[in-house]
Order: sequence, then C-alpha cells, then structure tokens
Amino acid sequence: MTLKTRRWDLTERLDTDEQIAGFIDVALEDDGDDPWLAATLLQDMARAIGMNEIVRRTGIERKLIYQALDNQNDHRKPTTKDILASVRDVLREDEAKSEAAE
Repeated sequence: MTLKTRRWDLTERLDTDEQIAGFIDVALEDDGDDPWLAATLLQDMARAIGMNEIVRRTGIERKLIYQALDNQNDHRKPTTKDILASVRDVLREDEAKSEAAE
C-alpha cells in the first residue's frame, strides 16, 4: 500500500493579517537573530500576501527587500528582520483599522 502525501505549505494556512502577524511574532521571538530563518520567513510572507503587497503596505523599496534577502545589505539598509517587523506592524495596524470599522 502506497502512502500518498502532499507538500505542506505554510502560506496555505495563513489566511488573515492577524495570523501572519502572529506567525512573524513567534518566529522573531524564537530565533530572531538567525538570518536564514528571517529570510525564509520573509519569502513565505511574500508568497502568502505577495511581494507587491509587502512593498505597498510597508513603503520599503522592492530593491531593498531583495538586497536583504540576498544578504547584500550594509548597515544603512534594512535587514530581513527589520522588514519582517515592518510587515507585522502594518498587518496589525490594518487589522485594527478593519475591526474598528466594523
């Protein structure tokens, strides 16, 4: 008997801004100093909400995001951890605004 499996994809489980922000919180608290983890998480967030949406909502230039992912940034540019924190903060603000509007 063959066991059929399906690739697990985190982005299929992140449906709301609140879920995404919470996931970013947990990841940064658990191991926020790991650049590989931060880059992987940012890539997942880009797949979950889209790179255009990250750029639009955070105001961080696409070029800077890609430089952070490629680890070619210097100390004057945002790191993947900085970008993730910005994504989390914007998602929380947007969630609060939508709840207040209801």
